[in-house]
Amino acid sequence: MAIVAIDLALERMPSNTAGNGALSAYRRWLTRVGVRKPRALIAFVLLCLVAEAINAAFTYPALRSGWFTTLVQPTWSPPSVIFGPVWTALYLSQ
Repeated sequence: MAIVAIDLALERMPSNTAGNGALSAYRRWLTRVGVRKPRALIAFVLLCLVAEAINAAFTYPALRSGWFTTLVQPTWSPPSVIFGPVWTALYLSQ
């Protein structure tokens, strides 16, 4: 959300203000990291967050019911405490 606020604030800035240097620096940074259309990126990220929220709304009540903990796990399955950090590390390493 901070990117959205920065993007909108910098775009609304008149071209003759002192902040014009910040606007051009921001746009150069976006181009350098490969973002040619920041609004499209922001819209895509928001769409992903909405899809995740819808998924969570349907999944969370089922998880709270405890059905997953009653499943018979194989002996080689890792403890549930390890699951979150390992997947986070795997995604960050990509």
